[in-house]
Amino acid sequence: MGRKTRRWWNRRHKRFERIISLLEESNADPKHHNRKTRKRALYHYARTELARWDRQEASRADQA
Repeated sequence: MGRKTRRWWNRRHKRFERIISLLEESNADPKHHNRKTRKRALYHYARTELARWDRQEASRADQA
């Protein structure tokens, strides 16, 4: 497993900030279409993160 660098942390932090802002904007936006679009982006991000987590867990189980 690679070393966690400052660049890695910065990218991850930026991505989390974007997701939090999407969630806040979706809750505050009066237009239903915009809320739906932002929530869809949030849903896709969560699905991607869960898939990545599952892959990591599977690779750890294979190594053990």
